[in-house]
Amino acid sequence: MDMLRKLVNSELPLCVADTYQIDLVRVLDAAGCIVAVIPAAHVATEDGEGQDPATVLKITAHGRRKLIREASRRTDLDSTALAGRYAKADVTELPSQE
Repeated sequence: MDMLRKLVNSELPLCVADTYQIDLVRVLDAAGCIVAVIPAAHVATEDGEGQDPATVLKITAHGRRKLIREASRRTDLDSTALAGRYAKADVTELPSQE
């Protein structure tokens, strides 16, 4: 959730070059929380695998709902008060997975 919170507070599209953060982006993309372009890893030099940067394009409605639910569990605020905090025009609508 930390990575998703960082992304929701960033200007998109966002390029992510760190290998660990690319793995987090990969997980969030697979979970339907974001839309990202993640190039396949390739064999680089003797250092092992190489990874081109990933690009996070959008936070999905599903990702925003997850943030709202998680934030409402951690605070006394209700989900209605939190919804405005995570609302943006670049939301991609996905069917509810609840």
